[in-house]
Amino acid sequence: MDMMIRLVTAYMTIESESMKELKELQEDIIHAKAYIQERKFEETQR
Repeated sequence: MDMMIRLVTAYMTIESESMKELKELQEDIIHAKAYIQERKFEETQR
């Protein structure tokens, strides 16, 4: 039983870290898209 609790705790910790990383990646993607749109806009203004 104790082993099972440790496994679940380890899984929850890993899952939590994965979610944090996923949110960071999503933010990076949003920033990259905004940067690309800005560049495209600048190109059309030339």
